[in-house]
Amino acid sequence: MTNFNSRSKIVSVGTIIVIGSALLTSACSNSGNSSDVNSFGANSPQSGLPKSETKENLELLEQTKALLDAGKPEQATKVIEKMLVNDPNSANAHHCLGYIYHLADKQDKAIAEYTRAIEIKPQEADSWHARGESYMSKKLFEQAAMDYSKALMISPAYHTWYRRSCAYIEQGFYEKAIADAKQSIALNPKYAPPYLIKVSAERKLGLNSEAEADLLAAKSLNITNGYELGLRSEFLWEDGDPEGAAKDYTAIIDSQPKNSGWFYSRARCYLALEKVKEARADFDLANKYEPNNDWYSDWIETVDDLEYDLSHRVRTPAQQWALACSAQLFAANGHGLHSLSGRALTEANKLSKKQSLTRSWGITSRADLLNQLKNLNNGGGHDGLWQSYLRIKRGEIRPEQAAAVARDLLRGHFKERMAVIDEYGGVFGDRGLCAWDLCRYINLVRWGYLIGFVSEKEAYSLMMPVAIKIQKKYSSWEQMNEEYLIGRRFWSYKEWKDDIARTNRITKLLLTQKTSPWVTLPWKTKLDN
Repeated sequence: MTNFNSRSKIVSVGTIIVIGSALLTSACSNSGNSSDVNSFGANSPQSGLPKSETKENLELLEQTKALLDAGKPEQATKVIEKMLVNDPNSANAHHCLGYIYHLADKQDKAIAEYTRAIEIKPQEADSWHARGESYMSKKLFEQAAMDYSKALMISPAYHTWYRRSCAYIEQGFYEKAIADAKQSIALNPKYAPPYLIKVSAERKLGLNSEAEADLLAAKSLNITNGYELGLRSEFLWEDGDPEGAAKDYTAIIDSQPKNSGWFYSRARCYLALEKVKEARADFDLANKYEPNNDWYSDWIETVDDLEYDLSHRVRTPAQQWALACSAQLFAANGHGLHSLSGRALTEANKLSKKQSLTRSWGITSRADLLNQLKNLNNGGGHDGLWQSYLRIKRGEIRPEQAAAVARDLLRGHFKERMAVIDEYGGVFGDRGLCAWDLCRYINLVRWGYLIGFVSEKEAYSLMMPVAIKIQKKYSSWEQMNEEYLIGRRFWSYKEWKDDIARTNRITKLLLTQKTSPWVTLPWKTKLDN
């Protein structure tokens, strides 16, 4: 099992759908059938055209819809300009123009146009809803919720209940998010997105059995439109279910067979499932439909690295077990879990890791590496700092008496780290931060082998005693991982917080994916032979 991390140049397709799901007014909507998805990317019930529109403008409006259907916003804008010449107070024209600005991520201009449409026709729910979408794109969730509330007062549509639940969950109003999601489901029980919002909110509230029931309900829905499939597939991916996500991406690809983004998204699922052949085929298809992009060569290198990793598995269960102690960080970096190096021994990979070790660890030589390993193994890593904090908590020393802690006071880290001590200091006992330091020790050994600072034989002679120490201190992969991640929080609260979603996904994959060493190797695997 390997993790697929989005390159900085790739935007998640599912994220695009969530951010760009503005609903058009009745002027820009297609069929009123709630199970259909219009070409503008959202479900939009028909609500009828205002009688004030002239016959000419109604004809121009149909042209606008056709051009937007065809993905030609520039031509659509020109038609809208004709509508505004005919009637500067055309609410439909202002709304459609707002939608085009929304698609172009010019949210301030979109909001201005939606506002003008609302001023002209304040009882048009779709304009309130659409302005809420632009506020959501700007992360102005309170304003978005207010606009959705206005829309709901006019027309309590299931999609608006759902979107207000999204705004509430972003603000941490989990009970309100659940209540709105229930309203959406009551109006349209076959609409998947509100089930997913409920799952997220219920998990935040610790309602795990309810969340599991809602997730099962969402997965059991027979979805056919791209908007819902996109949301569900992205949710399943982030939830650590690449197999379920891949099925949904396949359904989308069946209807949009030339969209490169969906192939990239499905390929990452295949990488996580260690299906090299399928991943390579999807990347090739993505490149076919969007050639000459900057992503393709990077992804093919990732596939090559995974292929190397799978074909160079370490020989014994004991060696596999030792490598598995570094699985969390190797997976986070998109590297393999089965070979000593985790990636191909290419000059590019060696150079990249040398630069990383210099930047993050100050390691530029074999001697530096061995000194750092000795330091981590003898309590000189973050466990030493942890012990200083424990002594402060017990009143044995003052913060300013410990040099490292004094530095934390100056840098503003003291309160964050003391909060971790308050929560876990009494729980960890003499283990301290061993999981954090010793798992990183395994990481460093593997990286040292990759760049040629240690031989294969030496790598295992360094790793195995530490692996035995880890096995004796913890009772399961789950416990080791949990305390490793708490160590990461102690190391950097910001890094830990920013990576919570990714870390949760990787943890679930490691604990459930059938190819994961945490699944295939019992914790009590014999190591001393």
